Amino acid sequence: MGNPGGRFEYGTPKAGTEDTSARQEGGRQVNPTTLTVIVAGAAFILSIFAASWLNQQAVTRQIDDLGKRFDAKLEAVRADLSGQIGTVRVEVAGLNERVGRIERQLDQIFKPVLPGGER
Repeated sequence: MGNPGGRFEYGTPKAGTEDTSARQEGGRQVNPTTLTVIVAGAAFILSIFAASWLNQQAVTRQIDDLGKRFDAKLEAVRADLSGQIGTVRVEVAGLNERVGRIERQLDQIFKPVLPGGER
């Protein structure tokens, strides 16, 4: 037969017209199934690394977006607190003025009198 060992090889000539020069020179033909499995395995491994890299990029982008949102919320809280603190300061200043006025009125009503110093 033209195919010794029962192996199918691409480009194998029909029976009686075999070119045995590759076998005589010690060359070896690769089984196409083996070659396909090797290429598929390499592609699979590369796709795993590519997917991991893309996932890392997406996670980095999400963390950056989260940081920006956190900073924006923090600035909003600071602005709100600044406004409220300003209002509280105005109210405290008003209360200090009222307390001072009440103290002056009480001082006028209850003036200390020295003993024996009646009018």
